[in-house]
Amino acid sequence: MLSPFRVLDLTNQRGLLCGKAMADLGAEVILVEPPGGSPARRLAPFYHDQPGPERSLYWFAYCANKRSVTVNLETADGRELFKRLVETADVVLDSQDNGYLAGLGLGYQELRQVTPDLVMTCITPYGLDGPYSGFKANDLCLWAMGGFAYLTGDADRPPVQISFPQAYLNASLEGAVATMVALYHRETTGQGQQVDVSIQASVSRNLMNAPLFWETSGVNLARSGPYRVGLSVSSGQRVLWKCADGEVSFFMWGGKSGYRINQALVAYMDEEGMAPQFMKDLDWENFDMSQASSELFGVACLLDLFGNNTYQRSLHSGGYEGTWGTAVLVDGMGSAFNQKLWDLLQSLAEYDVAPFSLLFGLIGG
Repeated sequence: MLSPFRVLDLTNQRGLLCGKAMADLGAEVILVEPPGGSPARRLAPFYHDQPGPERSLYWFAYCANKRSVTVNLETADGRELFKRLVETADVVLDSQDNGYLAGLGLGYQELRQVTPDLVMTCITPYGLDGPYSGFKANDLCLWAMGGFAYLTGDADRPPVQISFPQAYLNASLEGAVATMVALYHRETTGQGQQVDVSIQASVSRNLMNAPLFWETSGVNLARSGPYRVGLSVSSGQRVLWKCADGEVSFFMWGGKSGYRINQALVAYMDEEGMAPQFMKDLDWENFDMSQASSELFGVACLLDLFGNNTYQRSLHSGGYEGTWGTAVLVDGMGSAFNQKLWDLLQSLAEYDVAPFSLLFGLIGG
């Protein structure tokens, strides 16, 4: 798809996935690293827990399919060498601090003199201009400034952080998509452009429909603990359920896919003698999620269904006829849980379950 294009990748951990996505789509992506290598080479976890620039699993994950060259942009010779590389390139990816490359005479305005139709994508915490454009930020700051942390956690406690840092990953993929749109524009008009990716703005996309509740109903959605809010103003759907040896996340769906999943759930519960009559009587084919009651979303029989079962049994039953597997593991990411997950995956190999009927996720601190 992108095989005709050459991409120069100057990103650090804020933007590595952007180049990775383009490399996976066929682009020739060349990492331009400083002497001593990119700082991202020193990010944990490491192969066999032994630190080193050639042992970072983080680096391997987000730099596969890329080539690499060392260029010292702090020297005049290095800057000239980089400009020669730009002469052969279609795209430059940058996630350095705002203004760093421009301060070296390698900003977009300078590089477009070298390659007039260049597409240059800049991934920064708050964008290239605006009141916060010069601010630094880490993953937690960006989740908070993007609004997502406000919705994450219990109502009577401070917000909590997503277990694995994802703000940079959101922005990287937004950057990859925007870069491809810019390349399409260049192919049709002959014009290059600068693509400005704000990580804060990218994170805010995860709010989904939450901002619309203020516009339509004057309501600010808030943290709701084990409940999923945003389906309607009046009720929230419980998504975290205690099991005998931990927790799982399970939620009901609406629409045509929800019809199959919910019907299968009720059938399984009925076999176990746990399905209340009102669930058996519901018209699941025409079930409107926005009109569902708190009685359904927090129904006691589901507490019993999961509470009397282990991880394995909950997820095995989630593969009932390959239809209602929306149960997801919820736990920390320590070695004990990793062993538990491995044991579970081995046990699931015995079951004939449709490929996408079980969704596994790692959530927690």
